[in-house]
Amino acid sequence: MKKFKMFKIIFGMFIFCLGSYSSLFAGQLVTQKNIEVFAGASQAQGDTVRFAVVGDRTGGERKGVFESLVKKMNLLSPDFIVSVGDNIHGCTEDIAKITAQWDKCESEIGKLNMPFIAAAGNHDLTNNVMLDLYQKRFGNPYYYFVRNDMLFLFIDTEDPPVKLPGDLRSVMNKEAREIRKNIKKDGYTDENIAAYLDYDRRMLNLDCAVISDEQVQYFEKVLGENKDVSWTFVVMHKRAWDVDNISKNWLKIESLLKDRPYTVFGGHMHSYDYRVRNGNDYIGLATVGGGWMFPPELRPGIYDHVLMVTVQENKVPIIANIILGTVFDKTDIVSVDCEKCVVDKEK
Repeated sequence: MKKFKMFKIIFGMFIFCLGSYSSLFAGQLVTQKNIEVFAGASQAQGDTVRFAVVGDRTGGERKGVFESLVKKMNLLSPDFIVSVGDNIHGCTEDIAKITAQWDKCESEIGKLNMPFIAAAGNHDLTNNVMLDLYQKRFGNPYYYFVRNDMLFLFIDTEDPPVKLPGDLRSVMNKEAREIRKNIKKDGYTDENIAAYLDYDRRMLNLDCAVISDEQVQYFEKVLGENKDVSWTFVVMHKRAWDVDNISKNWLKIESLLKDRPYTVFGGHMHSYDYRVRNGNDYIGLATVGGGWMFPPELRPGIYDHVLMVTVQENKVPIIANIILGTVFDKTDIVSVDCEKCVVDKEK
């Protein structure tokens, strides 16, 4: 243990002398397996930290969007990227297919000029076979790190992976097919939209976040050991706060957070949402390639985007919501429909 701590100190000094930890972790998928080395080498030398938060890449993946994200992130140049999960399609127990999906994902991430730190989503951990492979390849799906007096918690909302009973899954799948059939036939009528939203809400309540007692104990210890950080960021996939019957273990984690300032990021629902809960920001991200049930013009919050988070020393984070399609290279000369640049904010 002492040798390992000495290694981290020496390694951190090396990075400091090098002047850029990001160059060593650029294009790497950072998870629990390599987070300690990353955290030990990642303390910024200035007072300001800038990181991006991104939503779902998969779940009805639209090809080419994540590749575009990589280019846009290299233009915006955050210190690192935080992902709320769903970075592969999953939905299989074929180890060769799962491995190939992760290989492809890591190959795309490899084109980034900064680290990519990920939570695990339901498509990443669809079943116990995927969980076993994930643990062998990336370590524990829940973990934490501290950077520049900020604590980052990565919650596993598939602990364990949810598997609906076969008959119930069959009924829900049949209903979803019927809704899609009606939309294809009649379009996005008010009736079809209402039917899908009702189905989606019931599905979210059936397939909601699961957080084990062991995970609560783990984060209780982490939070107890990091009481004096200036800010805490909580990253998860499923929005544990946005269901009718909130998990008692998520409520326990919220209780552990109550005496500190914090921000929560989630994904899963493929549409953007912002709300204040317990006096803190709870933000649900939309997508960076995940599928859309509705065309963006029909529902607010449906778009590919990134959140750019800027934190100056001991100050409240500043969070900008940037639509992916509005980030251009200096050589891009484009036409813009100014009427479409006006955003109607839904009250």
